Amino acid sequence: QYILRGIEGVRAGRRSSFSTEYACHSATEQRWFVLRATPLAGEAGGAVITHENISERKQAEDALRRTHVFLQSIIENIPYMITVKDARDLRYIMLNKA
Repeated sequence: QYILRGIEGVRAGRRSSFSTEYACHSATEQRWFVLRATPLAGEAGGAVITHENISERKQAEDALRRTHVFLQSIIENIPYMITVKDARDLRYIMLNKA
């Protein structure tokens, strides 16, 4: 229903565009897609709808998120003080518990 309302909003001129990401997993693989709808120039009520497989991007985002959590855990639990300072603004952007 959400996707249908978004596409209809574009077709009716109530929205300038519509985009949504959604999972469409099968028994053998995890798949993600993005659907985009944009008005069709010169056509009353028309829309161009694209459907793109973004599974590789989602897998890369997930791997990056897991790496971030892992490194953050290490940094927070090291018994030595770790600080990260922004070189341009000269302000601290990260401090661990130590």
